[in-house]
Amino acid sequence: MLKHRRTANRHVAVIGAGLSGLACARRLQAAALEVTVFESEGRVGGRLACWQDSDAVLDTGAQFMTVRTTELQQQADIWEQAGVLAQWQPRMPEPVADPWLVGVPAMTCLAEHLTHGLTVFTGTSIERISRVDQGWSLHTTAESLPGIFDAVVLATAPQSAARLIAGHVPQWEQMLTQIDMLPCWTVLLRSLPLDFAWDAQILKDGPISWWARQDSKPGVRSHPGFSYWVLHADAYWSRQHAHESEEHVADLMVKHFVHEIMRMNDAMTVDILHVQYWPHARRADKPQALLTDNLWDDTLFLGVCCDALSHSRVEQAYVSGHRLAQRILQSLSIKDDK
Repeated sequence: MLKHRRTANRHVAVIGAGLSGLACARRLQAAALEVTVFESEGRVGGRLACWQDSDAVLDTGAQFMTVRTTELQQQADIWEQAGVLAQWQPRMPEPVADPWLVGVPAMTCLAEHLTHGLTVFTGTSIERISRVDQGWSLHTTAESLPGIFDAVVLATAPQSAARLIAGHVPQWEQMLTQIDMLPCWTVLLRSLPLDFAWDAQILKDGPISWWARQDSKPGVRSHPGFSYWVLHADAYWSRQHAHESEEHVADLMVKHFVHEIMRMNDAMTVDILHVQYWPHARRADKPQALLTDNLWDDTLFLGVCCDALSHSRVEQAYVSGHRLAQRILQSLSIKDDK
């Protein structure tokens, strides 16, 4: 079996360079395994994403994170010491239970920090994985990648992982396919300086579920002559408007923000900087108990990690990858002091 081979030869492929995949890869590398990360997008971070121009760097995906686990607290301390993590204390109508932490100058910096020392290939879409006598082979649409991997980690959205798993672990394929992921429309705005009473707000009714003044975040890069805003649409509203144009969706969201939330009528003039549709923003159902942090088959040496396996939170994304790495190391009988 694969797990009886020499430790020095271990090579793990991690497909997906979001927070889960990078957390898993980082921990495996720290235990002296050879790790290669493949990411279909041209950047790392997944939903830790930002938009930038010459004046500003603004978060478009996850806006903050909370820390409730030992695993993430240890990493948060590292990020803080590196100067890429800070506490955000926005003025809000209602206080929050846990401190909000943000990347500096943007959330994507947390993912980028995890890539230090890792071998990461962006713009590389893995379309198929296949079993060979020695382990696993990876295939793009154009070719089979050179080399054989002892283990494969799928750190992608559930539907993408299900497609790659097809024919290997049927029960996983079925479970992952059934996870209902909700979308989210995001709009970034710029206005003349405006000192509104609040810096952020979580809403339960209407087309917008979250808005925030981006330049209220610590260490954010922005032009001092403007105020910057991010709007996240309600998930079910986003699903209803999934096939509409960016222009129409942005117009609806901006009008609601200006007239119904800010109560500014026509006194607030905004420029739309960026519109983005996230097809897999969060899991639809909220399980009462954690379903699982990750999936691991120690016969096939195949694993899955992502926040959607349980709760769609930044912390759960990190914990999912971190704990999967621990199971992999246990299967390999490698001592892990991390």
